[in-house]
Amino acid sequence: MRVIPQEHSNTAKWLHWLVAGLIAVVFPLGLVMADMPRGELKGLMIDTHELLGVAVFVFAVVRLARRAIAGSPEPTGGSALERTIASAMHTALYILLLALPLIGWALVSAGGHQIELGPIALPALIGPNEELKEGLDELHELAAWFLVGLAVLHAAAAVKHHVFDHDDTLVRMLPWRRTAVSGQ
Repeated sequence: MRVIPQEHSNTAKWLHWLVAGLIAVVFPLGLVMADMPRGELKGLMIDTHELLGVAVFVFAVVRLARRAIAGSPEPTGGSALERTIASAMHTALYILLLALPLIGWALVSAGGHQIELGPIALPALIGPNEELKEGLDELHELAAWFLVGLAVLHAAAAVKHHVFDHDDTLVRMLPWRRTAVSGQ
């Protein structure tokens, strides 16, 4: 029988906030660079956006692997409906955290380019295809807005739990709060 942890591990907390921070940078970077004229600065912004997108994917995979191995604590409050909605929201967030970078990678590939991470170039997922590139660009932007919208709802729900429900849903994810089992 698997033991369900009582609190989020320090690793889970830091991964949560690391991914949130990456999204807080990569999303506005994508918005700004989209309307920029071609040039050196735009190229640097695209490279940074791609690097951070790969980081989001890697850390999301690590988060899911850690969660699969160590588990996650049960919700501390809310009705059965709220817990169902929270579970669906977490699932959607994880799906988007994985899908958005993959869509971006396919988008770059469809444009006939590769994602370069210093000396490493990721292989193309698909061949160049301008029509597909346009569709992937729209899908990438739509999915990014959906991710940000869900993240805002996720944060609002945490604040609601703290301010109105007076439970520890929010504070138990704060990284400076020590867990019962530190360092996991």
